[in-house]
Amino acid sequence: MKKAAFVFKILKRMTRITLLSFLILISTSASGQSSNQNDEIKYYKKELGKLHQATFKSVTESEYYQSLKDTLIKLVKKSDDYMAFSLVYDNYSTNFTSLNAAIRGYHPYHGKLSGVGYGVAGKWNRNYLDLHMSLGFYRNSSSPKEDKLRLNYTELRVSYGYDLIKSMRWGLYPAFGLAYGISYLKYSWQDPTINNNSQFLDLIERSQNFSLSKNVLRARFSFMFDYSITNPESLAGLIIFIKYGQSLAIVQSPYRSDGLEYDYNGDFGKNFLQIGVRIFGKEIN
Repeated sequence: MKKAAFVFKILKRMTRITLLSFLILISTSASGQSSNQNDEIKYYKKELGKLHQATFKSVTESEYYQSLKDTLIKLVKKSDDYMAFSLVYDNYSTNFTSLNAAIRGYHPYHGKLSGVGYGVAGKWNRNYLDLHMSLGFYRNSSSPKEDKLRLNYTELRVSYGYDLIKSMRWGLYPAFGLAYGISYLKYSWQDPTINNNSQFLDLIERSQNFSLSKNVLRARFSFMFDYSITNPESLAGLIIFIKYGQSLAIVQSPYRSDGLEYDYNGDFGKNFLQIGVRIFGKEIN
């Protein structure tokens, strides 16, 4: 019995060792097959890539391809369709009458604000579209007391126009669009001595330093003239332009911030003049 039990144990262990060896063999074989498959996949991908490169090179170096490309470039050069990056100088007329009445004793504001802008523009089939961001400020101080009033603005505008004159060198566009702006009225003081019953100076008494903001949505109507100072039949170049127009406030809010509010009724940006330059490029591909 003891010999039989001993033999059974030996057989049991040998069986376990055999099964474990069999599993290891299967696993190794599968891993080898998987590795071989991955190597084959990489090989065929590499060969296909070489074939694509050779085919592309043979096509692009062919006389027929070069002839098609040269013809396309000539046609693109004769087209006035383009994409452009723009730099703009802005000048806005503004009615400061009510604000100047509220700040009697300070140097009055005058009727213009200036700023700079940048954006993108495009032209296709005599249609024109641009998108610009404009930044500007006006600063007023009552020296020598260093009481400062500042009027800043940020404006995002989009406009669409149509070229009335079919010319590659210059164009004339009636245009319309929308502009969303935020203007900031900021005040800081050192030694205030002015005192009257105006709404604005009531704010000064309540807060020595404050910044009020106002949101405005405007409709814009304008005429734009542009002129290509470089060869208009080149693939890239410079265009100068000037735009003059009027805007109408559709929705606007009073200046407000943290419980402070000032309802300034001036016509900000009713008339505007923009002068700028466009760096244009024509697409071939």
